[in-house]
Amino acid sequence: MLKVNIPDFDLVEDCISFGRKVALFTFLIGSAILGAYYIFKDSSFIFLSLLFMVASFFSNSFIFIKLLFCWIANPTYRNKIRNTMLSLLLNIPIAYAYVKIGLEIYNRSFSIH
Repeated sequence: MLKVNIPDFDLVEDCISFGRKVALFTFLIGSAILGAYYIFKDSSFIFLSLLFMVASFFSNSFIFIKLLFCWIANPTYRNKIRNTMLSLLLNIPIAYAYVKIGLEIYNRSFSIH
């Protein structure tokens, strides 16, 4: 049976660990979707990527806000929490670049000649 470890967001270490995993997961999945488009040349990946970006925005925002509360409440862990928050924020320009690339591909794929 598959056992899923649900993080206890009252523990600072769990917040930091989960935040890092979410940042890495959203970066890797976004990159994989973009890479899959270039490999398979299927425009449905563009729609998938836009849906993924919306979901990633909400999940990263939720985790960021939770980390902000942890940062305020736990001064001894501020450096680790700050670094995790920065890794979540780093996904914003990467996601923006992926959306720009996706929209350019979309415009080229569906342009009317």
